[in-house]
Amino acid sequence: MEKSVNMCQINVFDNIDIPFLLKSNREFTIFWKVVEHYKKQVDLLSPEILQYCEKEVIHKLFNNGDHCLSIVLDKCLKQVVNYLKNTEKRFRLGAYLYKPSEVPEFEGITILVNVGINSFTERVSIWDEIEGILTTIIDEMKKAHPEHIEQIQNANNLIGTSIQKL
Repeated sequence: MEKSVNMCQINVFDNIDIPFLLKSNREFTIFWKVVEHYKKQVDLLSPEILQYCEKEVIHKLFNNGDHCLSIVLDKCLKQVVNYLKNTEKRFRLGAYLYKPSEVPEFEGITILVNVGINSFTERVSIWDEIEGILTTIIDEMKKAHPEHIEQIQNANNLIGTSIQKL
């Protein structure tokens, strides 16, 4: 006979609900390990990632558990937003999953920058600056964390940029 029954529900994202019963200390220990694991994953989702990334990107970061990709993307978003604010131009920023038809198994992340600039040349100049910012971030991270060069390079290979007129 069960001594106590606790009803628990975890809401990690809006559309993920896990209702279940905890019947023993062992189950509670397992449950707590799962919660701790998800808490570590959620901690990787910075305010910038939550604000600028589409849900598919957030789910990819959360489900992959790729800490390096989350950290690189977070740094990129922060510095790109800072740069765009300093240009004093109107902009909108978003990150979405990119799945090229030529390589269906590949899923990259594209940072899309929409700017209120009509001139193609000025938009290309801003895109060049943003690409330079991302390159600097990657180079600095490789120098600071040589033990993670492969993961940092993988993150770099997954993140791209695009610029359009607002």
